[in-house]
Amino acid sequence: MRGAKQFASAARDVHGIAASPFEVQTAMLLGLPKSRGGYGLGPFEHNKRIALWGRARAFTHREVCFGDLYAEGAEGYQPVLIECQGNAYHGDFDAHDDDNRAMALQSMGITVVRLRQDQIAEPARLRNTAGYIGELMGKTVTKHTQRQHKKLACLQADVLSDWWRIGT
Repeated sequence: MRGAKQFASAARDVHGIAASPFEVQTAMLLGLPKSRGGYGLGPFEHNKRIALWGRARAFTHREVCFGDLYAEGAEGYQPVLIECQGNAYHGDFDAHDDDNRAMALQSMGITVVRLRQDQIAEPARLRNTAGYIGELMGKTVTKHTQRQHKKLACLQADVLSDWWRIGT
């Protein structure tokens, strides 16, 4: 069937259900392999369910929380949880709740990184963000080749477009 290989390739990149377009954009830009324009830090698990224990429960008054993008670190590195801080979902009350949740997770040995849209929208900031997260995960982020850089630019343009206008 026409398109079966492309569909199968795309299906391999689905790692759960995301709560926002920003989470999908971040997962694709940071997680896809360099050959497809990403930084190769994935795969990320979307909406990771994390059971809280000990004093972590005291920080949040919850038994469980969910993280936006979760990845195990390399051997000897802590897991990393990327929280996508979109303005539509993180008002004053939510920011307070996010602070408590971040402290709880960090007390359990999970590194929490908070991202904003501009940190993935600007190429230089995206490169620095990927390098920083790669360090936290114990993964080396090398420079893109010229061809990979072109793929990254195309991927960035595609995933950061207005999703509400696709197909119109």
